[in-house]
Amino acid sequence: MTRLVTRLAVLALLMATVMPAGAQLVYYNDFSSSAGTEWTKQTISFTPAGARGFLGAFGEESVRLTLTNLPPHPAISVELTLFVIGGWDGVGDGSPNAPDLWSLTVIGGPTLIHTTFSNTSALQSFPGNYPQVNPARTGAVENNTLGYRLDSVYQLKYTFVHTAPTLRLLFSGATTEPDELWGIDEIRVVAVPEPTTAATILIGGALLVLRHRRRR
Repeated sequence: MTRLVTRLAVLALLMATVMPAGAQLVYYNDFSSSAGTEWTKQTISFTPAGARGFLGAFGEESVRLTLTNLPPHPAISVELTLFVIGGWDGVGDGSPNAPDLWSLTVIGGPTLIHTTFSNTSALQSFPGNYPQVNPARTGAVENNTLGYRLDSVYQLKYTFVHTAPTLRLLFSGATTEPDELWGIDEIRVVAVPEPTTAATILIGGALLVLRHRRRR
């Protein structure tokens, strides 16, 4: 019976993890035309190759996204496409023009990434946090496809605990030269749901069986 209880508990936890029901998209923008007032900066640019619209380009500056009236949720998932434009020098390998940093922070919450990127031969931190080191362009899904002298594209996704009805995200670049720019091509924000009803029932059932055995 103890083994059965354990298996039920494990199954319930697995269902709660891999079978979320009702995940809700609360925000999406591909910046093909405009950015709304939810952004503190609303500059839209188009890439020289392919005319891909994106929010930016930004340099050594920060941009904030504020979303209000979110549905009840235990966590948030953020997915975005990041353009890294120009001669980013990563951690710099001793160069005075580095590090070239970029970060994404939940205001009032965790820093999701604080890293460096490199479009040159210098090492970068991504996909780790600064000052970790990895080869230049590690994790890039595109290289030199946007039509700039140097550019790379990254897909970022982070899930974190969050329950408040308002979400504030801060995107920040701390680059060292005027040609080192960044932008956001596409962003999705999803409210992660509570565990499914089936998972909740299994968890409750396992606890009841275990409580009954202890009373005996």
